[in-house]
Amino acid sequence: MPAPRTPADSVQRPDAAPPHGGCLSIALTGIAGVLLTIGLFFLVRPLGAMVAWAPLVIGGVFLVVFFHYAVWGRWLGRVIRREVEEEEKEQKKRQPPA
Repeated sequence: MPAPRTPADSVQRPDAAPPHGGCLSIALTGIAGVLLTIGLFFLVRPLGAMVAWAPLVIGGVFLVVFFHYAVWGRWLGRVIRREVEEEEKEQKKRQPPA
């Protein structure tokens, strides 16, 4: 008979790597940015043509930043994370056992 589960069994160990969100958080952020841009455009459109371009310009800047984060930021973050993990493993190997 298996031992009964305790609340402590469901707590994640501090040394365990947290699960990564994957593409869902990036997709939701992109969708939110596009929806906000469209909403702002329709809110300021009655104010005139000069003002109506502002949300489109801001949305365009957001899309460029979002694209660069999605392509380069996540990749670079993974590379740096791997390097840090390798350095920590090397430091543990160099340290004499206590």
